[in-house]
Amino acid sequence: MTKMDGRTPVIGSPSASAAQGRRPAAIGCARLLPRIPTRNLARTALRASLRLLGAVTALLALVPGTAGAEIKEFTIETPKSGPDQIAVGPDGNLWFTESGVNKIGRITPKGVITEFGPTSGTPRGITAGPNGERALWFAEGTGETSKIGRITTKGVITNEFPVPIPPTYGHGTDYPTAITAGPEGALWFTGVQLLNASLANYSIARITTSGGFTGFVAPSHYMRPRYAITTGPDGNLWATAEGTNLNEVVRMTPGGTYTEYLVAEAKARAEIIGITVGPDGALWFTEQFAGKIGRITTAGVKTNEFPLLPEGSRPSYITKGSDGALWFTDDLEKIGRITTAGEFIECGLPSAGRNDPSGITQGPDGAFWFTESVGNRIGRITDCSPSITKLKPKKGPVSGGTNIVITGKSLSTTTSVKFGSKDASSFVVNSGTEVTAVSPGSLPGTVDVRVTAGGVTSHVASADHYKFTPTVTSVSPKEGPAAGGTNVTVTGTGFINGATTIKFGTATASSISCTSWDPAKPAVETKCTAVAPPHAAGRVDVRATVNKAISPKAAGDRFTYN
Repeated sequence: MTKMDGRTPVIGSPSASAAQGRRPAAIGCARLLPRIPTRNLARTALRASLRLLGAVTALLALVPGTAGAEIKEFTIETPKSGPDQIAVGPDGNLWFTESGVNKIGRITPKGVITEFGPTSGTPRGITAGPNGERALWFAEGTGETSKIGRITTKGVITNEFPVPIPPTYGHGTDYPTAITAGPEGALWFTGVQLLNASLANYSIARITTSGGFTGFVAPSHYMRPRYAITTGPDGNLWATAEGTNLNEVVRMTPGGTYTEYLVAEAKARAEIIGITVGPDGALWFTEQFAGKIGRITTAGVKTNEFPLLPEGSRPSYITKGSDGALWFTDDLEKIGRITTAGEFIECGLPSAGRNDPSGITQGPDGAFWFTESVGNRIGRITDCSPSITKLKPKKGPVSGGTNIVITGKSLSTTTSVKFGSKDASSFVVNSGTEVTAVSPGSLPGTVDVRVTAGGVTSHVASADHYKFTPTVTSVSPKEGPAAGGTNVTVTGTGFINGATTIKFGTATASSISCTSWDPAKPAVETKCTAVAPPHAAGRVDVRATVNKAISPKAAGDRFTYN
């Protein structure tokens, strides 16, 4: 941990002219790779390689359109609009930036999209305004200027305040990137470059709703708060940093005192992207290249790093959910959910191909809304749970011990398999779409097989029905007259006195009396006595029915009528 003051604040006015700036590095997702400057070419190559590897892995491990995920996608009318970040507006709608066409978009909870603009620069971050005002604020820039814009809930862009940099403090600005409403009823944003000695440092700045600007110079050229910013429960600003080691979270007080925290190994190149306040009051962040979700307290203590799917995850942005968990976008075409205990699940997008999910927030309807920067869509997800689409076999003996292949979606993090109320005797996760489980002993009848992954249990569906069947292993005697009347002892498993029917071929036996089978002792057979009904001469199978489950035919169940 390093603690440093922000030196002399840079103070300007909305009328001051904006300085020349360079284009920014990628905003967390590879969709912006063409805009990465020369100084980041090495990272561009690494990111491209990781994307290729991840894409191949995703094709092998992920089938888009998880049945357990309830996802809708809404196409934006303007082609290649590049939807980036998304926020809830004070009007109850979702507002998003369109960095590809310099517009601001709005989508209602019913999915109706309206676009406004153009803006004078490329918009990126967006947030609802402070103090309940009926407006949203966005960070924007071009190769010439950088601004903070304001749009009302009626879609009117009322202000685009230039970000002023006096010559004595700066030699240019880069795009303002992330923005949040924060302390002092102001807007706080990242991405502005302020001069420290002879170096221009990415820094955090503040702008009031009237356009008054204050910039706080980051004391280190390698600190570089950039990708995301949020106001912590401690009243400070927390941001993720684009630095040489790419592994820092930065805290800044409203007075401009910076503290940086290394949250991953310096050589790991984790690439910290998104950050949000979690339901537990800590800060949660994504490690895109490392495929992890991390947690740091407001005291600066990193307590956890939770690795995601071994076959490939690249978490981007993250938000808190009202369900007590956190939801995040994954650059490998997925939306994820993680609990504060580290249980997680990821669900694939319905649309095939490259979509690049990016910004994410929870809407007033309780759903989670996200942008697809390449897919040119806004997505809505209400559920991310594992699902079962097939069982093989679909039935087995009440004694258990049957190996059952469960096919479905989002099964990679399966922690539990249940047959009705009973746990599977054992199970093995084969892949994100397959689990092999061993059935437990159970009473006869049909049950739902359900899997739990990421703290979420699969919904009941017809495809998950599994039938436990009774068995008949022997009959004694093995023959009798066609007129019937033979007292026969039937041995097997799953018999329940008063609930068992026994048939000799197609004819039902009478006077059935059973010793009930104990599912706690599944291997112990019990017996039923029955009087054989009349039947035509020949050999038949003696079969037991309990709770609509019928014993399968077996060599030991044969009885011959003479």
